[in-house]
Amino acid sequence: MDPMLIIKITLYLITFPLVFHILKYVRLEEIFRRNTPSQLIAMAYVLLSIAVTQLLLSYFVQLFGMIAELA
Repeated sequence: MDPMLIIKITLYLITFPLVFHILKYVRLEEIFRRNTPSQLIAMAYVLLSIAVTQLLLSYFVQLFGMIAELA
């Protein structure tokens, strides 16, 4: 098995809960209307967490790849 794949999966499993917890401070409930179902707001938190996690990890993987090419 590819060691880089194991590292990426581990980073996703560590980063996603952290991003989800940090996004709770954004308070999306105030952006939506009052009658918005809580399931929709929870889904927005999950989708935003996935997107931010993907963006963050792809940045760092690309950065470490460029550093490895320099060495």
